[in-house]
Amino acid sequence: LPIIGCDGVCGSLAVNDQCPNPQCDDNPDNDNMSCTGCTESTACNFDSTAFFGDDSCEYPVGCEDCVDGEIENFDSLIIDRYSIKYIKEELKKKDLSKVFVTQAGYDEEIDYNIDFLVVSKDEIDVVEANRLLNEDFVNWILLTSSNLPARLLSKDGVIEIAPPDFKTINSTGAGDITAAYIGAFGIEDVIETTKNACAAGALLAGTSTFPSLTKIKEISELVEINPR
Repeated sequence: LPIIGCDGVCGSLAVNDQCPNPQCDDNPDNDNMSCTGCTESTACNFDSTAFFGDDSCEYPVGCEDCVDGEIENFDSLIIDRYSIKYIKEELKKKDLSKVFVTQAGYDEEIDYNIDFLVVSKDEIDVVEANRLLNEDFVNWILLTSSNLPARLLSKDGVIEIAPPDFKTINSTGAGDITAAYIGAFGIEDVIETTKNACAAGALLAGTSTFPSLTKIKEISELVEINPR
């Protein structure tokens, strides 16, 4: 049988590539080029139209590589365990005394200053937590647990925070949303903010959906605070 290519020519070897708007030609070297790029949403050059990754992603060595401005000019900075290796040196060099820095997770040694650390009890022990506080690397540490009450640590002591007893469906992202709430709302009232943040984390873990601010406020009324 005769072969007809995508260009309608008999005997042609032209074929469509796999892009949403396929390109028709007989050169396999440029297949999918129109929909290939960086597919990592956290990269500076993320391409929302790309269907195929090409290892071209570029990550920041400081937020100024991705956003317009120096990190010391922001009011608040929220970082996670995965971004630390890209921004760690900037955190050491910059004067962040006017920036409220919140970190979710503990993957690399903390030898820079942050205001609030949200971390699982599986990631850090009490000895290391106390060292971070006593050496002034961290001002507040929220030790979370999926089965036990969280503990808010500072140089002034420990406060036990018991969120509602929700059945955990999926705890992925619960620590991140807890840190995000704290970073967004600050700690002018540290107890109230932490209650709301823990409620947000509990809701996400128990429902696998992002909660509304109204629901967070509602559930935070069920959070128990116990000074130790």
